[in-house]
Amino acid sequence: MGHRDEFKHDAASAIVNLADSGSNMTATGVVDNPEKRRSDGGHREAGGSDPETDVVTKCVGDFGRWQLLITFILSMVNFPCTFHIFAPTFLAGTTPFWCARPQRLINLTAQEWINLSHVYDGKEYDRCRIKDLDYEHASMADLIRLSEEVVSSTKCKQWEYDETEYGRTIISEWDLVCDRTSMVNFAEMAFLAGVAVGGLASGFISDRFGRKRTLMMSIMATIVIGMAVAFSPCYWVYVLTRCFLGFFSVSIVLCGFVLCIELVGGKWVTISGVSYLFTIP
Repeated sequence: MGHRDEFKHDAASAIVNLADSGSNMTATGVVDNPEKRRSDGGHREAGGSDPETDVVTKCVGDFGRWQLLITFILSMVNFPCTFHIFAPTFLAGTTPFWCARPQRLINLTAQEWINLSHVYDGKEYDRCRIKDLDYEHASMADLIRLSEEVVSSTKCKQWEYDETEYGRTIISEWDLVCDRTSMVNFAEMAFLAGVAVGGLASGFISDRFGRKRTLMMSIMATIVIGMAVAFSPCYWVYVLTRCFLGFFSVSIVLCGFVLCIELVGGKWVTISGVSYLFTIP
């Protein structure tokens, strides 16, 4: 009897131990270790991804010569976008101007003409209005005498520009002076509007058609549109083409940036991303 009771006690203990271990088993029959699960979960959260499933990183590595070459090429693609950003500095540079001289007084220097015809307010000459005189028929002596007496003025219809610093600009091309000065800012605003829309739309387009395809399409578009900007026949064509140029320029920057950081891993994501943006002001 003593041996039988001892056997029953041992069997009951074994059943209890088996039940306890079964509560830690998953549906697949693998023993679930909570401590190990917490440790693995913490490792995945800290690393950002499961190293056992990150096959691409194992194959190409975090950073190497191939990633360096791709980062360099993509950053060079950004370089022309810098030209489009800084273009208004030269295309719309502040240019000295004055009311145009009549043909019969073309031999006068610009300063002589300004002193003769422009209204002086005590501080500077008004470059948008000239004294109301008969410049086409009056003699020079009469013009000099009358210019000191006449106080009425009229708006200028044409202007001349000093192109020694910036050369020919959109200001001198389309007379964006006086009451048309705001049109210079509007042209730049159109470019920035294109950048804003392109920043939102390029993400959807690249997800739909692929980043590499979107990048190549944007590069070709900026080449064509950039030439169209240079040969714009009128102000509104210039504004429209600059708007499209902003759209595709930001698409190049964003698509290239995502391609750049997707090819590297670890700490090189930040380093490669910052290096890619060195060509962007």
